[in-house]
Amino acid sequence: MTRYLTRRLLQSVPLVAIISVLSFALIAKSPGGLVAAYTHGRRLTAAQLAAIERNLGIDKPWYVQYWRWLGRAVRGDFGYSFTSNEPVTKVILERIPATLELIVAAVVVAALVALPLGVIAAQRKRGIFDTTVTVGSFVGYSMPVFVVGYVLMFVFSIKFIDWFGMGLPSGGQASVGTDPGFFDYLSHLALPAATLAIAMAAGWSRFVRSSVLEQMRADFVRTARAKGLSERAVMVRHVLRTSLIPVVTEMAIEIPLLFGGTIVTEKVWSWPGIGQLMIKSLEKRDLPVAQGLLVLIATLVILGNLTADVCYAMLDPRIRYD
Repeated sequence: MTRYLTRRLLQSVPLVAIISVLSFALIAKSPGGLVAAYTHGRRLTAAQLAAIERNLGIDKPWYVQYWRWLGRAVRGDFGYSFTSNEPVTKVILERIPATLELIVAAVVVAALVALPLGVIAAQRKRGIFDTTVTVGSFVGYSMPVFVVGYVLMFVFSIKFIDWFGMGLPSGGQASVGTDPGFFDYLSHLALPAATLAIAMAAGWSRFVRSSVLEQMRADFVRTARAKGLSERAVMVRHVLRTSLIPVVTEMAIEIPLLFGGTIVTEKVWSWPGIGQLMIKSLEKRDLPVAQGLLVLIATLVILGNLTADVCYAMLDPRIRYD
């Protein structure tokens, strides 16, 4: 396993490098270039523009610019934000905890909903419960995230006030002007996490159902039943463990993608994470921040694929990579 991990990590290096080159080229070739983004459209003299180009290091050929940027990036230095004039690394690190909190809460909610629904639907194949779960999962998976968010906001933040005189917050991470406590924080987290979790739970429940059905028809499961094991023991010891392999794959691949997928959710709920930071950096043409976020998200996706392979071997002893 150690040799395999080392080989995969080494293979990931050129992939990250290619992604960084492409993102650097897209940023450099953006309309107006870095100078226009830095000056925010202000009228400057030729001497001032030349000084800014020297300051930004873009008076050199693109490959020299990229090599300098890469040398700083491997040390965690992605330059300075055009908006706040703070280090890009500092700006991103300040937003990562909020996004991590949102993703962890959404993943936990989605897993707690999807796993039992998928297993029970497989056990009651073609029954009323299975049909209900199937229809619900298709609806939840097909609805755009912003639609889900606004529906939840309308029901739990607006109508609940009309019906019960109280409702969940419609945005932000904590109440303004007060000393927010734990329950205030949870109330702000609930609806954004549910918005992100609904589509995940819908997709994961389908994976769980199909995987459980496939394993229930396997020969080793029929043998276990023939040996006299109870249905509970067969499901727990034999069916569920092998059924989790494709589910873990989907989760491990999808979780890193959520760092980019939270963009819409964080915009709807004004959640101060890297998704909202990406939108603001693009709106204000804060290109160094946008580039740093692109490289970060790409790296997380690659690490997510590697994590999925490691989980394979942990769940199924038949899988060997060495």
